[in-house]
Amino acid sequence: MAFLKVNGVDFSPYINELQTDRETIWNEKAGRTIDSNATFTGRIIAKKWKLNIGTRVLSQKESSIIHNALHSADFLDIQFVPTNSATDDMITIKAYVSTIKNKVYSYNDKLPRYSNASFNLIEQ
Repeated sequence: MAFLKVNGVDFSPYINELQTDRETIWNEKAGRTIDSNATFTGRIIAKKWKLNIGTRVLSQKESSIIHNALHSADFLDIQFVPTNSATDDMITIKAYVSTIKNKVYSYNDKLPRYSNASFNLIEQ
């Protein structure tokens, strides 16, 4: 079953870790009051998805598939199943990718090329 797609590319076989969070976006006047209570004031104007993703060990070809999909556009069509969902229904969002951390494991042809990659997908 697919649980994560990026611009139509199924990332599910490569994913080792997926955490979905809702990031709170506050209005521009949010902050602490300047008094002895320092009470936080403001209004929530949106909640945006942030996906924290880690892959399993990847071959050169698999790493290329992931990087090509993540760099195919400034904003990506993301389909995913939230980790707190009671169903397998996918949510669709537009998102951008954070810096991709992709460590080299080995340059030996008999071993996997890359250890796990990690990156975030952040809703536009």
